[in-house]
Amino acid sequence: MQFALCAGPLFTDQLSQNSDYIDTLASQCVDAYSRKMKTHMEQVAIKQARAEEKGEVFDESLEHSDIDSRLTSIVDGMFDRCLVEKEFKQAMGMAIESMRLDIIERVVSESGNEKEMLQYCYECCMKLLVNRSFKQRILKLLVALYKKVAVPDYMNMCRCLVFLDEPSSISDLFLSLLKEEVEDKTLLVFQIAFELVDNATQQFRSQVNNALPPANEDESEFNLNLAKTHKILSGIPTVELQLEFLLRNNHTDLGVLNKIKGLFEPRISVLHTATIVSNSVMHCGTTKDTFLRENLEWLSKAVAWSKFTTTAGLGVIHKGHLSEAFNVLEPYLPKPGVEASPYTEGGSLCALGLIHANHGDAKTVDYLLQQLRNLDLMFLQQDHNPAPGSLEPEKKKEIVQHGAVLGLGLAAMGTGNQDVFDELKHLCFTPKAAVAGEACGIAMGLIMLGTPTKAAEELLNFAHQTQHEKVIRSIGLGLGFTMFGLEEKADTMIESLCGDKDPVLRYGGQYTIGLAYCGTANNNAVRQLLHVAVSDVSDDVRRAAVTCLGFVMFRQPEQVPRLVALLAESYNPHVRYGAALALGIACAGTGMKEALALLDPLSKDSVPFVRQGAFIALAMVLVQVSEHAVPKVKAVRQQFMDVIGDKHQASMAKFGAILASGIIDAGGRNQTISLSSPSGHTNLSGVVGLVIFLQYWYWYPFLNFISLSLSPTAVIGVNKNLEMPNYNIKSNARPSLYSVPAQVKAPKEVVLKALPTAQLSITKKQMLRESKKKKENQNETEMEVEEKKRRRPGMFSQVCTKAIQNRRSYVTVSEHNGFWRGERKTRHRNAPPKVVSAEEAISKTIASRNNVFVHTAAAAPKKLLQAMIDHAPNVSHVTVNHLHTEGPGEYSNAEYTDNFFANCFFVAGNTRKGVRAGENAGFVPIFLSEVPDLFATGRVPIDVALLQVSPPDRHGHVSLGCSVDVSIDAAQHAKFIVAQVNPQMPRCHGNLSFYSSENHHFFIFHFFVTIMIVVVVVVVVVVVVV
Repeated sequence: MQFALCAGPLFTDQLSQNSDYIDTLASQCVDAYSRKMKTHMEQVAIKQARAEEKGEVFDESLEHSDIDSRLTSIVDGMFDRCLVEKEFKQAMGMAIESMRLDIIERVVSESGNEKEMLQYCYECCMKLLVNRSFKQRILKLLVALYKKVAVPDYMNMCRCLVFLDEPSSISDLFLSLLKEEVEDKTLLVFQIAFELVDNATQQFRSQVNNALPPANEDESEFNLNLAKTHKILSGIPTVELQLEFLLRNNHTDLGVLNKIKGLFEPRISVLHTATIVSNSVMHCGTTKDTFLRENLEWLSKAVAWSKFTTTAGLGVIHKGHLSEAFNVLEPYLPKPGVEASPYTEGGSLCALGLIHANHGDAKTVDYLLQQLRNLDLMFLQQDHNPAPGSLEPEKKKEIVQHGAVLGLGLAAMGTGNQDVFDELKHLCFTPKAAVAGEACGIAMGLIMLGTPTKAAEELLNFAHQTQHEKVIRSIGLGLGFTMFGLEEKADTMIESLCGDKDPVLRYGGQYTIGLAYCGTANNNAVRQLLHVAVSDVSDDVRRAAVTCLGFVMFRQPEQVPRLVALLAESYNPHVRYGAALALGIACAGTGMKEALALLDPLSKDSVPFVRQGAFIALAMVLVQVSEHAVPKVKAVRQQFMDVIGDKHQASMAKFGAILASGIIDAGGRNQTISLSSPSGHTNLSGVVGLVIFLQYWYWYPFLNFISLSLSPTAVIGVNKNLEMPNYNIKSNARPSLYSVPAQVKAPKEVVLKALPTAQLSITKKQMLRESKKKKENQNETEMEVEEKKRRRPGMFSQVCTKAIQNRRSYVTVSEHNGFWRGERKTRHRNAPPKVVSAEEAISKTIASRNNVFVHTAAAAPKKLLQAMIDHAPNVSHVTVNHLHTEGPGEYSNAEYTDNFFANCFFVAGNTRKGVRAGENAGFVPIFLSEVPDLFATGRVPIDVALLQVSPPDRHGHVSLGCSVDVSIDAAQHAKFIVAQVNPQMPRCHGNLSFYSSENHHFFIFHFFVTIMIVVVVVVVVVVVVV
């Protein structure tokens, strides 16, 4: 290429020739030119952004590129060649790639088909361009070119103006078209207005609406059409039409909900909440609350924040029911002088916001703001000495504030209302208001959606100062919302958040990347998220990074399975969870086989929360997909039910399956998860709803926000009077592709009638003989029982009774599978316990390189631990596994470095010094719920379990008492159990006891037996001497 540049005219004159040599060199020149132009434009964009931040005027004409003029001449020669050969689309593609506006304009004018070339340029610009500043320049050029065309494409022109944020230009266009009073142009204005409702923010729509003159009472055609335009821009016709569609075509199967309800105990609040949310999502926008009315008693079991989530779910069911919102929620809304549950009042205010999400009128916003301001006065009048068990007024106020703030953020979403923003900022900065502050951070971001705020630095400083993790996380997400769709303009904020030392702010930084580059498939954004996904030290940050890949790539869902395939096999369960959700977000409603193939093994993962994420993702991928289109749908639905009804499944997995059952049938089986509007623009509400929904990981009330991402799958047409005429649409697809699943039928109760039994004489004689024989056997059995009481069982009872009477402790040793000293022995099922000393029990069970488990907290067997310390000279490299334990913890002292190593799943005061030193003690960062899996899978094999239990009852059961946690799992997987029996240990009910004949053999020892023997010997000697 350098030789070609030096050749000058000798090369450029040959560009018109068709040869591989010329084409290869020319392509290299074009690529080099494009790279240099891209770098130059990025530098210009950065300088322009900095100038805007400082409030300075930026003159782009003063910025000159340092591109070699010889390279520019070669590229110009390639453009000339394309135009001569009438390769206009190729020339347009090269012009966009090399960022040459002059060539774009030249190609459009010389093509001879301006409409087609403008459409091609628009599609390339919106789908392929990454640089936002250059995209804006092209769109400005397209708007100018559209105006010059004989028949302008007003639809695309307005789409460009929406991206350029020029509402006044759209209102001017509307006025000019309406004044012509041509029916086609009037209908075109209505269509563009309907599209603005789908694509633009509330702030943009209100600006267009306010720029239009108000309609007069004059009944001229212009005024009537102007009034209709105002009405359409308010969003009310769109919402009402969608509401009517969902109500008419509701196919929700209450049998599914009733079946789910019967598969678990209502006392399990997590699953109870999941079922309520699932019902809300199933009935989203249908206004049908039949399930709630029919199950009021079951519903009353919701308490505290579950009651908040339940009440807020009404907003999901009545989503878009703007005209009746206050009437529906009137029984639950706060009223002066009426003391009600704060969870119900807060949930109702949140529900009001969900109903008016992105369609909040001034009345709703003012009402919510007034409610927020009146809370201080309302709760000051209440008693500051509440009854025992009831909440204090300050706590009640904060709960209602949480709902009011969330509702306010939803109703004022994207309005840029500075007064509301300042009110929320003041509340957020209030100390000791973590719950309200969490809502404030998110609500502030919703209000300033896609609009950078000058208060960003102030919010970041507060996030560094506050100690409330909830508030820090919500501020990080709120700042991400303000960067929505800004692409490279958000890079400064992204660097600030992602480079922070606080992992909670880095978590917000990942969502800022996902929101700023949402749907762009930007390579730099994907690269940054992948880097964090494999390198950050925080599991939460890594999970967020992988999840946000779905937001960045949702316009190219076919690429996502290949992108996250390796991440779905990661050793880190948080990364696997994020990979599942990324597939669900990007491939929502597609039924893509590649995505299902990756999610199938994740739905059987060993970690419960990974299965939870996989179930939710499966539902998202298969929403609005029929069994005939993807046969796997039927199996997935059945899998959800099997998991919910399986008593061996963890509650987290069941939680995900219940939610998934609601998502897959969302909106009466008439809604899908859509992050893109029909015209191709990003669905603001959909993205926002999914981002907040994913925060259910920390806060279940956010579950209801998934309703924002649900869009009706309907074709709705209206005439010039905004009325829906009767019309038919012909589809060549077979009807089964759109069929809904069959209704779940309730099982029928079959009552069997008893038939009279005929008895023969020989039968009566046989019954008499059997009765006589039964009495004889009963007498023999009673004699055998008496004989056994005098023998082995009696020995066990007597030892237990003496221990309780003397209030002394003793030790039991259990061998699993008949093992003792490494040799298999066959023992009788009811063999009595054998009495041994503590020293003997420890010496016969604990050997070098063994793994020992110690009972937790107050149940730590101190006598056995002391015997183990005394046994230290005889063993080496013994690993002692435990959670928090009471006692001295001598085994973690430096003097026992060669004998013991304390493997702590929880660091307590007795081992903290050893863990800090790191010589013979260490800490394993792990969830408590994951510890049993270590024992079950053998990753931490347990050779000996040292326990402290209650005395056996009359059935031979001993209880683990006050500390069960993971001790029951350790005992079940240990080769030997050494148990100190303490009469003071309380007996607890549940699955926390052992039975003496349960393939275990107990050996019992009084700690003071040895002393008593010595005393007896001394007494005997004294008697003999006397």
